[in-house]
Amino acid sequence: MSAKPGSGRPVAGALLLGRRANYFVTIREPFLFELAKDSRRLASAVLRRISTTTQVRFNYPLWTGASRFKVPVINGVGADLLKNREAWLDAVIALLVREDPSAVFVDVGANIGQTMLKVRAAHPTIAYVAFEPNPYCVHYLRELIQQNEQLADVVVYPVGLSDKTQILFLILENLVDLEGTVVGNFRKGDDRKIKIPVALFHPRDLAQAMNFRMLLKIDVEGGELDVLQGLSENLSAHRSPVICEVLPAYSADNWVRVERQTALQALLAEWNYVAVRVPAREPPSVVSEFGIHSNLDWINYVLVAKEQSDLIAKILSLKIAPAS
Repeated sequence: MSAKPGSGRPVAGALLLGRRANYFVTIREPFLFELAKDSRRLASAVLRRISTTTQVRFNYPLWTGASRFKVPVINGVGADLLKNREAWLDAVIALLVREDPSAVFVDVGANIGQTMLKVRAAHPTIAYVAFEPNPYCVHYLRELIQQNEQLADVVVYPVGLSDKTQILFLILENLVDLEGTVVGNFRKGDDRKIKIPVALFHPRDLAQAMNFRMLLKIDVEGGELDVLQGLSENLSAHRSPVICEVLPAYSADNWVRVERQTALQALLAEWNYVAVRVPAREPPSVVSEFGIHSNLDWINYVLVAKEQSDLIAKILSLKIAPAS
């Protein structure tokens, strides 16, 4: 079988390489995930290298539990989705969607769809809304959705959320950087990084009011305080749980992170929420403060209203499977 350059037509079981051609390749056999763990890592690395150095587009099958997705790998972007990462997040999402399947899952900082696939694997029909201001990530999300019929009803807003509507620079190491941030001085060397202007919206300025009950995930590299403040009316009304990353301050000298963490702790106290830390290598625990530390296993939290004691207990009893 063959395909014309740039035709976008799938080719079953073929690998076509060209210096300038833009081939679309579909490999239907799920061989990648039948390999041993080390071989999967090697295959993923090879895929990333091949599709970075040539103009090749792949579709690879990904089995997540009982769900099967087609994952496009385009110039290297998407290869990371083929890795089974963040078992803690799988466990938390499965619990939350089981507890409240009629809520809308709102993913703030969707990147290239890591959480999207986990959510739809846990509950194939739960409503899902993504916010992602990086135009390069949004382009990939569109490709991922187009290749998977079960994602056709997903809604993607090409903006971020914040406590005010504004345009800021997104600071990146690469165009689909997982660690991209709009918070100035959050990391060293920002002056040497890529900066692209992106739009952030206060939820009240969106065309569709966000007055529904939600399950919320925030991964915005330091901007979580602004997102929570923007969603304060909704969270006050619905008392929704929030999956949230809070990166370490490392030292008291990192004043941007320390100030933001302190303000976040005060906000949770004001709202009568607790922070449940969900490490990958330790049992979950309720923490009274985020603290100044350098442990990257202490960055993942579920923020829960104190009155939801049953949900807190279920999170604390989660058994996190080792990452494969």
